[in-house]
Amino acid sequence: RLKLNELLRVYVQPTRVTQRTYAGGKYNADIIVRGLSRLAKINATKVYRTLGEVRVLERLSVDQLRIVESEVIRNGLRKTKDKIPADWILERLERYAEDELTQIYLRKCIREGHSNGYLEGISWLSASQRKRAIWRYWEAKALDELGMSESAQIWNELSKERGFHGFLAAEHLDFPYALNQQSTRISSDYGSDELSDVGF
Repeated sequence: RLKLNELLRVYVQPTRVTQRTYAGGKYNADIIVRGLSRLAKINATKVYRTLGEVRVLERLSVDQLRIVESEVIRNGLRKTKDKIPADWILERLERYAEDELTQIYLRKCIREGHSNGYLEGISWLSASQRKRAIWRYWEAKALDELGMSESAQIWNELSKERGFHGFLAAEHLDFPYALNQQSTRISSDYGSDELSDVGF
């Protein structure tokens, strides 16, 4: 009963988890994870700093630490007010190689015109995500930006595909659109909010 009450208090006031020292044990570790994950949505920087404290780290398993760090990364990338060291984020993005987090990072690179970062980050995607037209299109753009000839093959292959990015690739090469019987799925690559982020 007492532990359930503490969990509810942490849910209402997530900063509470940074102000207390919890005893060991799975349940207390769960409270810490839930509290820090919720707090990361509000203040990822505070959670990043809290993770550096031994009293927190020694109570979390590797998997629990990953949950919290992933939430810090997710919100740290999305909110400019959070100041998380870039090398800390990049090290964990590469280590965890989670598609969702990597995609957030790639979109940030696209918005900011960070071609080198994009080309590094795309290697962290799973094989199935790596094949998607959206990421190959922006890979070709990044390679062009850096004057690298490897973009030619990507443009050529992409221009043969029917779809939003295939049509953009065809326009880039001044080729006719590849019209076939497959349906186009623009919305699968961009949500309505993402379209404005990348200038379309």
